[in-house]
Amino acid sequence: MDPSKMKAAFMELMETDFTPTVHTSVYPAISPTRPELSQSGRVVLITGGGSGVGKAIAENFVLASASHVAIVGRRLEVLQATAAELKNSAAAAGSSCEMLTYQGDITSKSDVNSIFDDLASKRLAVDVLVMNAAKIGDFTPLMELGMDELWTFIETNVKAPMILAERFLKQNPKKKKASDLPGAFAVWAASEEAAFVHNRIVWAAWDVEEWARGDVRKLIEEDDNYLRIGVGGFALGKRAKGH
Repeated sequence: MDPSKMKAAFMELMETDFTPTVHTSVYPAISPTRPELSQSGRVVLITGGGSGVGKAIAENFVLASASHVAIVGRRLEVLQATAAELKNSAAAAGSSCEMLTYQGDITSKSDVNSIFDDLASKRLAVDVLVMNAAKIGDFTPLMELGMDELWTFIETNVKAPMILAERFLKQNPKKKKASDLPGAFAVWAASEEAAFVHNRIVWAAWDVEEWARGDVRKLIEEDDNYLRIGVGGFALGKRAKGH
């Protein structure tokens, strides 16, 4: 996507009205150093973790004292440079977090299995899965895009998350897990404080305190379909309740 178009699209997304306050930077309620958001003893796996938002998410989990942060990507040199940088951040923050790097293709089931198998060999199970890697394209008509290019989007944005989620959830079905998550918001989203929005579509710019006690929270509690993907008014061939 053209950089100017991408910036315009993201700026439009920022114009949210779900909470009176909209954030563009870290604020106290989602600070990774809050004791209530501690990730102590947790293993975090982040796809696309070598740069950009993925790197910021990794850094915040380091600051939140995760026991291990594993970053996955295609470019080994980028992953290694990020891991070295975050090791320094951990030392400066007094965190004992250990960094792990995995070069691999998340659309490949064998690559994903190799990552989880290696973690298991180290007696580590992933507690928080951050599926940050995605493919974003221009707003091209489907027939102009073509099947071959379309399939690369499906592989990255549909197939890969399914492969990751399947292996993640099979580690230990009885263990509570947290997944899909930028930066400090991702740490908050993986905490018990955020349980009321797990499995719903959320936006990092929303103020979590206003959100937790405002009319949006009321709608979440009253409507099981609120902020979830679906077809409104439709339930297996029949009209949904209330429609």
